[in-house]
Amino acid sequence: MKNIIRVLIILVVIALLVIGGIKAVKDKRAKEAALPPAKTYTIKVKTIKVEPKDITLTLPILAIVENDSDVKISSKVAERVESINKSRGQKVKKGEVLVKLDSRDVNSKILALKSKIFSMQINLNNLQTIHKRSKQLLKVDGVSVEQFEKEASSIASLKAQIASLKAGLAELYALKTYTVLKSPIDGVVSKLFVSVGDMAMPGKPLMQISSPKGAYIVVRVPSDINAKSLIFKNKEYPLTPLDNTFNSLNEYRTPHIEDNLTEGQRVDGKLVVYKGKGILLPNDLILNRDAQEYIVLANGKKGEGFKISPVAQGQEGVVVKDTRIADKDIVSEKPDILLKLLSGAPLEIIK
Repeated sequence: MKNIIRVLIILVVIALLVIGGIKAVKDKRAKEAALPPAKTYTIKVKTIKVEPKDITLTLPILAIVENDSDVKISSKVAERVESINKSRGQKVKKGEVLVKLDSRDVNSKILALKSKIFSMQINLNNLQTIHKRSKQLLKVDGVSVEQFEKEASSIASLKAQIASLKAGLAELYALKTYTVLKSPIDGVVSKLFVSVGDMAMPGKPLMQISSPKGAYIVVRVPSDINAKSLIFKNKEYPLTPLDNTFNSLNEYRTPHIEDNLTEGQRVDGKLVVYKGKGILLPNDLILNRDAQEYIVLANGKKGEGFKISPVAQGQEGVVVKDTRIADKDIVSEKPDILLKLLSGAPLEIIK
Protein backbone atom coordinates (compact mmCIF):
# COMPACT_ATOMS: atom_id res chain seq x y z
CA MET A 1 0.00 0.00 0.00
CA LYS A 2 2.83 2.38 0.91
CA ASN A 3 4.52 1.73 -2.47
CA ILE A 4 1.35 2.61 -4.36
CA ILE A 5 1.04 5.89 -2.47
CA ARG A 6 4.71 6.73 -3.19
CA VAL A 7 4.22 6.10 -6.94
CA LEU A 8 1.08 8.25 -7.01
CA ILE A 9 2.93 11.12 -5.32
CA ILE A 10 5.77 10.93 -7.91
CA LEU A 11 3.28 10.98 -10.79
CA VAL A 12 1.53 14.02 -9.36
CA VAL A 13 4.86 15.88 -9.01
CA ILE A 14 5.82 15.08 -12.60
CA ALA A 15 2.43 16.26 -13.86
CA LEU A 16 2.80 19.54 -11.99
CA LEU A 17 6.26 20.09 -13.45
CA VAL A 18 5.01 19.46 -17.01
CA ILE A 19 2.09 21.84 -16.54
CA GLY A 20 4.45 24.48 -15.11
CA GLY A 21 6.86 24.08 -18.05
CA ILE A 22 4.10 24.45 -20.62
CA LYS A 23 2.86 27.60 -18.94
CA ALA A 24 6.38 29.09 -18.84
CA VAL A 25 6.83 28.47 -22.58
CA LYS A 26 3.47 30.08 -23.35
CA ASP A 27 4.31 33.09 -21.21
CA LYS A 28 7.70 33.53 -22.99
CA ARG A 29 6.05 33.32 -26.40
CA ALA A 30 3.45 35.85 -25.37
CA LYS A 31 6.17 38.28 -24.22
CA GLU A 32 8.13 37.81 -27.47
CA ALA A 33 4.97 38.40 -29.49
CA ALA A 34 4.37 41.60 -27.57
CA LEU A 35 7.86 42.96 -28.46
CA PRO A 36 8.02 45.45 -31.37
CA PRO A 37 9.63 44.04 -34.58
CA ALA A 38 13.38 44.70 -35.07
CA LYS A 39 14.00 47.82 -37.13
CA THR A 40 15.51 47.16 -40.58
CA TYR A 41 17.84 49.85 -41.93
CA THR A 42 17.88 50.67 -45.61
CA ILE A 43 21.33 50.54 -47.26
CA LYS A 44 22.04 53.43 -49.61
CA VAL A 45 23.98 52.23 -52.62
CA LYS A 46 25.52 53.54 -55.84
CA THR A 47 24.78 51.83 -59.13
CA ILE A 48 26.28 51.80 -62.62
CA LYS A 49 24.90 50.96 -66.04
CA VAL A 50 26.87 49.08 -68.70
CA GLU A 51 26.47 48.44 -72.40
CA PRO A 52 28.34 46.42 -75.07
CA LYS A 53 31.43 48.07 -76.57
CA ASP A 54 34.91 47.37 -77.94
CA ILE A 55 37.14 46.24 -75.07
CA THR A 56 40.87 45.69 -74.60
CA LEU A 57 42.01 43.84 -71.47
CA THR A 58 45.62 43.82 -70.29
CA LEU A 59 47.77 42.34 -67.55
CA PRO A 60 50.99 43.95 -66.23
CA ILE A 61 54.07 41.94 -67.12
CA LEU A 62 57.82 42.04 -66.61
CA ALA A 63 59.52 40.91 -69.83
CA ILE A 64 63.14 40.38 -70.87
CA VAL A 65 65.11 41.72 -73.84
CA GLU A 66 66.98 39.35 -76.15
CA ASN A 67 69.07 40.03 -79.25
CA ASP A 68 70.21 37.71 -82.04
CA SER A 69 72.68 40.32 -83.31
CA ASP A 70 74.78 40.45 -80.15
CA VAL A 71 78.53 39.85 -80.47
CA LYS A 72 80.78 38.05 -78.00
CA ILE A 73 84.36 39.30 -77.87
CA SER A 74 86.78 36.37 -77.50
CA SER A 75 90.54 35.98 -77.24
CA LYS A 76 92.67 34.11 -79.79
CA VAL A 77 95.66 33.86 -77.47
CA ALA A 78 96.24 32.63 -73.94
CA GLU A 79 97.24 35.78 -72.02
CA ARG A 80 96.21 37.60 -68.86
CA VAL A 81 93.73 40.49 -69.02
CA GLU A 82 95.70 43.70 -68.60
CA SER A 83 92.88 46.25 -68.82
CA ILE A 84 89.14 46.51 -69.50
CA ASN A 85 88.18 49.87 -70.95
CA LYS A 86 84.39 49.57 -70.80
CA SER A 87 82.02 48.48 -68.07
CA ARG A 88 78.58 46.92 -68.33
CA GLY A 89 75.92 49.28 -69.68
CA GLN A 90 78.36 51.62 -71.42
CA LYS A 91 77.98 52.46 -75.10
CA VAL A 92 80.76 51.54 -77.52
CA LYS A 93 81.62 52.54 -81.07
CA LYS A 94 82.83 50.24 -83.83
CA GLY A 95 86.64 50.00 -83.68
CA GLU A 96 86.86 51.21 -80.07
CA VAL A 97 89.36 49.34 -77.87
CA LEU A 98 87.54 47.23 -75.29
CA VAL A 99 90.12 44.89 -73.72
CA LYS A 100 93.92 44.74 -73.68
CA LEU A 101 95.78 41.53 -72.91
CA ASP A 102 99.31 41.24 -71.54
CA SER A 103 101.59 41.49 -74.62
CA ARG A 104 104.98 41.30 -72.86
CA ASP A 105 105.62 37.69 -73.87
CA VAL A 106 104.83 38.24 -77.54
CA ASN A 107 106.83 41.51 -77.53
CA SER A 108 109.81 39.64 -76.12
CA LYS A 109 109.53 37.00 -78.85
CA ILE A 110 109.26 39.71 -81.51
CA LEU A 111 112.42 41.46 -80.26
CA ALA A 112 114.38 38.18 -80.12
CA LEU A 113 113.28 37.19 -83.62
CA LYS A 114 114.04 40.63 -85.07
CA SER A 115 117.52 40.48 -83.52
CA LYS A 116 118.14 37.05 -85.04
CA ILE A 117 116.91 38.18 -88.46
CA PHE A 118 119.12 41.28 -88.26
CA SER A 119 122.17 39.13 -87.44
CA MET A 120 121.44 36.69 -90.24
CA GLN A 121 120.89 39.56 -92.66
CA ILE A 122 124.38 40.88 -91.83
CA ASN A 123 125.82 37.42 -92.53
CA LEU A 124 123.88 37.29 -95.77
CA ASN A 125 125.22 40.69 -96.83
CA ASN A 126 128.80 39.56 -96.09
CA LEU A 127 128.32 36.33 -98.02
CA GLN A 128 126.87 38.19 -100.96
CA THR A 129 129.85 40.61 -100.98
CA ILE A 130 132.31 37.68 -100.88
CA HIS A 131 130.39 35.86 -103.58
CA LYS A 132 130.44 38.94 -105.79
CA ARG A 133 134.25 39.09 -105.47
CA SER A 134 134.49 35.33 -106.10
CA LYS A 135 132.58 35.79 -109.31
CA GLN A 136 135.28 38.18 -110.57
CA LEU A 137 138.07 35.86 -109.41
CA LEU A 138 136.39 32.88 -111.07
CA LYS A 139 137.01 34.53 -114.46
CA VAL A 140 140.77 34.44 -113.87
CA ASP A 141 140.77 31.11 -112.02
CA GLY A 142 141.26 32.91 -108.70
CA VAL A 143 138.74 30.60 -107.00
CA SER A 144 137.53 27.12 -107.83
CA VAL A 145 134.11 26.40 -109.28
CA GLU A 146 133.37 24.25 -106.23
CA GLN A 147 134.08 27.19 -103.91
CA PHE A 148 131.91 29.49 -105.97
CA GLU A 149 128.98 27.05 -105.98
CA LYS A 150 129.38 26.42 -102.24
CA GLU A 151 129.06 30.18 -101.58
CA ALA A 152 125.96 30.32 -103.79
CA SER A 153 124.42 27.40 -101.87
CA SER A 154 125.15 29.06 -98.50
CA ILE A 155 123.54 32.30 -99.72
CA ALA A 156 120.40 30.45 -100.88
CA SER A 157 120.14 28.56 -97.59
CA LEU A 158 120.55 31.76 -95.56
CA LYS A 159 117.92 33.54 -97.63
CA ALA A 160 115.50 30.67 -97.01
CA GLN A 161 116.15 30.80 -93.25
CA ILE A 162 115.61 34.56 -93.16
CA ALA A 163 112.34 34.19 -95.16
CA SER A 164 111.14 31.57 -92.68
CA LEU A 165 112.02 33.79 -89.71
CA LYS A 166 110.23 36.75 -91.30
CA ALA A 167 107.11 34.59 -91.73
CA GLY A 168 107.35 33.72 -88.04
CA LEU A 169 107.73 37.41 -87.23
CA ALA A 170 104.58 38.20 -89.21
CA GLU A 171 102.72 35.59 -87.16
CA LEU A 172 103.97 37.19 -83.92
CA TYR A 173 102.80 40.61 -85.10
CA ALA A 174 99.41 39.04 -85.85
CA LEU A 175 99.34 37.56 -82.34
CA LYS A 176 100.16 41.00 -80.95
CA THR A 177 97.10 42.45 -82.67
CA TYR A 178 95.01 39.79 -80.90
CA THR A 179 96.06 41.25 -77.54
CA VAL A 180 94.12 44.44 -78.37
CA LEU A 181 90.42 43.61 -78.73
CA LYS A 182 88.18 46.13 -80.47
CA SER A 183 84.41 46.34 -80.90
CA PRO A 184 83.21 45.13 -84.32
CA ILE A 185 79.89 47.00 -83.99
CA ASP A 186 78.22 49.99 -82.38
CA GLY A 187 76.35 48.89 -79.27
CA VAL A 188 76.25 48.58 -75.51
CA VAL A 189 78.29 46.33 -73.23
CA SER A 190 75.67 43.88 -71.96
CA LYS A 191 77.89 41.31 -70.21
CA LEU A 192 81.42 41.01 -68.79
CA PHE A 193 82.83 37.53 -68.36
CA VAL A 194 86.29 38.36 -66.95
CA SER A 195 88.07 40.80 -64.65
CA VAL A 196 91.51 42.39 -64.85
CA GLY A 197 94.12 39.74 -64.01
CA ASP A 198 92.04 36.80 -65.23
CA MET A 199 93.52 34.41 -67.78
CA ALA A 200 92.05 34.80 -71.26
CA MET A 201 91.90 31.54 -73.19
CA PRO A 202 91.39 31.08 -76.95
CA GLY A 203 87.68 31.00 -77.75
CA LYS A 204 86.62 31.99 -74.24
CA PRO A 205 84.22 35.01 -74.28
CA LEU A 206 85.52 38.11 -72.51
CA MET A 207 82.72 40.57 -73.18
CA GLN A 208 79.34 40.73 -74.91
CA ILE A 209 78.23 43.70 -77.02
CA SER A 210 74.52 44.19 -77.54
CA SER A 211 73.45 45.73 -80.83
CA PRO A 212 70.45 48.09 -80.61
CA LYS A 213 69.29 47.02 -84.08
CA GLY A 214 68.46 43.39 -83.33
CA ALA A 215 66.70 43.64 -79.96
CA TYR A 216 63.28 42.13 -79.28
CA ILE A 217 61.22 41.43 -76.16
CA VAL A 218 60.40 37.94 -74.89
CA VAL A 219 57.39 37.38 -72.61
CA ARG A 220 56.74 34.22 -70.63
CA VAL A 221 53.21 33.43 -69.38
CA PRO A 222 51.26 30.44 -67.99
CA SER A 223 49.57 28.24 -70.57
CA ASP A 224 46.07 29.39 -69.52
CA ILE A 225 46.77 33.02 -70.55
CA ASN A 226 45.97 33.94 -74.13
CA ALA A 227 48.78 36.34 -75.04
CA LYS A 228 47.77 38.45 -78.05
CA SER A 229 50.17 41.42 -78.12
CA LEU A 230 52.45 43.54 -75.94
CA ILE A 231 52.08 47.24 -75.18
CA PHE A 232 55.52 48.76 -74.55
CA LYS A 233 56.04 52.51 -74.15
CA ASN A 234 52.49 53.16 -75.44
CA LYS A 235 53.11 51.19 -78.63
CA GLU A 236 51.53 47.82 -79.35
CA TYR A 237 53.62 44.97 -80.79
CA PRO A 238 52.27 41.62 -82.08
CA LEU A 239 53.49 38.49 -80.32
CA THR A 240 54.74 35.37 -82.09
CA PRO A 241 54.70 32.03 -80.20
CA LEU A 242 58.17 30.50 -79.91
CA ASP A 243 56.70 26.98 -79.59
CA ASN A 244 58.80 26.24 -76.51
CA THR A 245 58.57 26.71 -72.76
CA PHE A 246 60.74 28.17 -70.01
CA ASN A 247 60.11 26.80 -66.50
CA SER A 248 56.70 25.54 -67.74
CA LEU A 249 55.81 29.01 -69.10
CA ASN A 250 54.93 29.56 -72.75
CA GLU A 251 57.26 31.96 -74.59
CA TYR A 252 56.35 34.68 -77.09
CA ARG A 253 58.46 37.34 -78.83
CA THR A 254 57.91 40.73 -80.42
CA PRO A 255 59.39 41.91 -83.73
CA HIS A 256 62.67 43.86 -83.54
CA ILE A 257 62.32 47.05 -81.50
CA GLU A 258 64.51 50.08 -82.25
CA ASP A 259 64.71 51.52 -78.74
CA ASN A 260 68.35 51.09 -77.62
CA LEU A 261 67.46 47.98 -75.63
CA THR A 262 70.22 45.72 -74.32
CA GLU A 263 70.10 41.94 -73.98
CA GLY A 264 69.18 40.83 -70.48
CA GLN A 265 67.40 44.11 -69.70
CA ARG A 266 64.04 43.70 -67.93
CA VAL A 267 61.22 45.95 -69.10
CA ASP A 268 57.68 46.67 -67.90
CA GLY A 269 54.81 46.26 -70.31
CA LYS A 270 51.14 45.41 -70.66
CA LEU A 271 50.14 42.03 -72.03
CA VAL A 272 46.97 42.23 -74.14
CA VAL A 273 44.82 39.19 -73.26
CA TYR A 274 41.49 40.17 -74.87
CA LYS A 275 40.29 42.33 -77.74
CA GLY A 276 36.70 42.38 -78.93
CA LYS A 277 33.09 43.26 -78.21
CA GLY A 278 31.56 42.67 -74.80
CA ILE A 279 30.34 44.20 -71.57
CA LEU A 280 33.03 45.35 -69.14
CA LEU A 281 32.39 44.94 -65.42
CA PRO A 282 34.76 46.37 -62.75
CA ASN A 283 36.63 43.63 -60.87
CA ASP A 284 35.44 44.79 -57.44
CA LEU A 285 31.74 44.27 -58.32
CA ILE A 286 32.17 40.52 -58.71
CA LEU A 287 31.19 38.14 -55.91
CA ASN A 288 32.39 34.55 -55.86
CA ARG A 289 30.08 32.12 -54.08
CA ASP A 290 30.30 28.33 -54.35
CA ALA A 291 32.74 28.56 -57.28
CA GLN A 292 30.27 30.73 -59.20
CA GLU A 293 30.54 34.45 -59.92
CA TYR A 294 27.73 36.95 -59.37
CA ILE A 295 26.89 40.62 -59.59
CA VAL A 296 24.07 42.30 -57.66
CA LEU A 297 21.28 44.09 -59.54
CA ALA A 298 19.06 46.68 -57.87
CA ASN A 299 15.51 45.37 -58.29
CA GLY A 300 13.20 47.90 -56.67
CA LYS A 301 14.21 48.05 -53.00
CA LYS A 302 15.99 44.71 -53.01
CA GLY A 303 19.28 43.36 -54.27
CA GLU A 304 19.08 40.46 -56.68
CA GLY A 305 22.03 38.16 -57.44
CA PHE A 306 22.75 37.65 -61.13
CA LYS A 307 25.01 34.82 -62.23
CA ILE A 308 27.66 35.79 -64.80
CA SER A 309 30.05 33.80 -67.00
CA PRO A 310 33.24 35.84 -67.59
CA VAL A 311 34.86 35.52 -71.02
CA ALA A 312 38.15 37.12 -69.97
CA GLN A 313 39.63 39.07 -67.07
CA GLY A 314 42.33 41.74 -66.88
CA GLN A 315 43.36 44.67 -64.74
CA GLU A 316 40.63 46.76 -66.40
CA GLY A 317 37.85 44.38 -65.33
CA VAL A 318 35.85 41.34 -66.41
CA VAL A 319 34.27 40.84 -69.85
CA VAL A 320 30.87 39.13 -70.19
CA LYS A 321 28.70 38.56 -73.25
CA ASP A 322 25.27 38.42 -71.55
CA THR A 323 23.39 41.48 -72.85
CA ARG A 324 20.56 41.02 -70.34
CA ILE A 325 22.47 43.17 -67.85
CA ALA A 326 22.77 46.04 -70.34
CA ASP A 327 21.12 49.21 -69.01
CA LYS A 328 20.34 47.51 -65.65
CA ASP A 329 21.23 49.11 -62.31
CA ILE A 330 24.29 47.20 -61.12
CA VAL A 331 25.18 47.81 -57.49
CA SER A 332 28.66 49.34 -57.23
CA GLU A 333 29.67 48.72 -53.61
CA LYS A 334 32.16 46.72 -51.57
CA PRO A 335 31.71 42.95 -51.16
CA ASP A 336 30.41 43.19 -47.57
CA ILE A 337 27.56 45.50 -48.72
CA LEU A 338 26.76 43.20 -51.62
CA LEU A 339 26.52 40.22 -49.26
CA LYS A 340 24.10 42.13 -46.97
CA LEU A 341 21.89 42.93 -49.93
CA LEU A 342 21.82 39.29 -50.99
CA SER A 343 20.82 38.42 -47.40
CA GLY A 344 17.65 40.51 -47.78
CA ALA A 345 18.67 43.98 -46.57
CA PRO A 346 16.62 46.69 -48.38
CA LEU A 347 18.40 49.21 -50.55
CA GLU A 348 17.96 52.72 -51.80
CA ILE A 349 19.77 53.97 -54.90
CA ILE A 350 21.77 57.17 -54.46
CA LYS A 351 20.83 59.42 -57.34
